[in-house]
Amino acid sequence: MESEKLLTATLRFYVESVALSLDKGLCIKCDVCSKVCPKEALSIRFEGDKARVALDESKCVLCGACEPLCPSNAIRMLFDGREGNVLVDKGGFPTPLKKLVLDPSRCPEGCADAALACPRGALKVTGGAVEIDGGLCLRCPWCEDACNHGAVKANPLFLGMISIDNSKCSRGCDACSRVCPTAAIKMEGGKATVIERYCVFCNACSLACKDMAIDVKRYHVFVGEGFSALWSSALLKLLGQAPSARLLDRTSRDRMRHLVTESVVP
Repeated sequence: MESEKLLTATLRFYVESVALSLDKGLCIKCDVCSKVCPKEALSIRFEGDKARVALDESKCVLCGACEPLCPSNAIRMLFDGREGNVLVDKGGFPTPLKKLVLDPSRCPEGCADAALACPRGALKVTGGAVEIDGGLCLRCPWCEDACNHGAVKANPLFLGMISIDNSKCSRGCDACSRVCPTAAIKMEGGKATVIERYCVFCNACSLACKDMAIDVKRYHVFVGEGFSALWSSALLKLLGQAPSARLLDRTSRDRMRHLVTESVVP
């Protein structure tokens, strides 16, 4: 079902229901949910220059894989109207690290440097306290770099690489800079340049580029514990063969080391 603000898919049992809710206002039109969805139920579609997220309810099985890695927290899983994700709760899918780590004890009274630097207005200083809007925060380190007191640390979701071949770009096109949610792409002298430190590798720019001039590659994702065949499949589509294999191998070794440690009788 689609409304002006939400995309929803709902499965009702006799007395219970499971639902997926996607806030179109928070969605940054990246490809993360479409990559991890095992049924390809989510996609980004273009109508002219305008992108929109689409949900095919006939394909969605409400597994919950799309929710944990959504960069903008646009997706929620609901069980009987309450937030909850069985896949995550049972250890079948890992969750990312906390977006920002704040140390208020380091913040001088009245300082708002980090909040002013955020390109999305995710940080607000209210009554001397710093508040984070998890839906607006995308983990870019603008705030961290603007803070001269070491009070802010941004935890990335992905590590990757991005390149733009300006020789392929249509004259006057600035689609990539307009859709970049972290202001990491600037137009200078008619050419697109990337400040890679502030790129979160969401891939929104590449999807919006009609000239196929942008190449985004992810090679690592920072997550906690959780494992399943669904997670392995999602990693492969997010990172590619070699990076996903390396990460899974490292995770398997760490899990085995932990099991051995736990099995040792003191």
